[in-house]
Amino acid sequence: MQGPRGYHGLAIDKTGMIFGLDASNTLTRSSYEGDWSPFVPNVMAEQIAFTENGHLIMAAPEGLVGITPDAQRYTINGELYGYGLRIGPDGRGYMAEAKAIRRVNLVTGIAETVVNVPDVEDGTFAHAFDWSPSFDKLYVGMTGDSGGDVRVVALDEDLNATGPLETFVDISPDPVWIDGVGTDICGNVYVAHFSTSQLFRVTPDGQASVFVDWSIDPSQYGHGLIFGNGIGGFREDALYLPMPYANNSVQEVIVGVPSRAWAGTAINARTP
Repeated sequence: MQGPRGYHGLAIDKTGMIFGLDASNTLTRSSYEGDWSPFVPNVMAEQIAFTENGHLIMAAPEGLVGITPDAQRYTINGELYGYGLRIGPDGRGYMAEAKAIRRVNLVTGIAETVVNVPDVEDGTFAHAFDWSPSFDKLYVGMTGDSGGDVRVVALDEDLNATGPLETFVDISPDPVWIDGVGTDICGNVYVAHFSTSQLFRVTPDGQASVFVDWSIDPSQYGHGLIFGNGIGGFREDALYLPMPYANNSVQEVIVGVPSRAWAGTAINARTP
């Protein structure tokens, strides 16, 4: 894409502007057509997300940080450090903090553990994640050497784990490094895998296939994938991936199926 920039995360607001970091650590915003401008300078962050009230939250070195619509920074929780970040259907922030998936009250900053990750001692930790369309499962992309590239855990109605993380799919030989996880309305899971420079699509029953192969030119590898929101040209049936090895550019990948947040009904959607 011509204007958008992104490092490890992207977020699209309700006006159809996409936000991400450029190569000089400036948070930028851009239209789909490429009209862009700097928003906040001197920013370092992993994945980012918009809250319902239009604040941008970031998994940053100094913790979970917020930015107001008028570009004012503030700290939500200065003790958290992670990579994966999403806003849950309950309006709270969820972060992959290596040893756990943590849920954060964005007003008080209080964090609690939703899912424990038992393999931290072995160098395996949670890195990216997304929910199933019905929010009864959480898919967690891992890093490390112990297998279970993408794991899954069942959730109750409060989005708390009802059991341990279990292997959902092993994509390739270890070590693995899953940088992005996203789910479409039919329950397919899209997984960006650094070790192979490929994007995989995994069916709800755990069958994986290569969807995009960047291995010939690994600079095109995409991190932190998000779906478009259907506003301002950003397609609901497309993924948007930041490419930090290609000058923090952004790639659009049309998958033909909208995200799990799509308001319509998926006819004959597959179930596990």
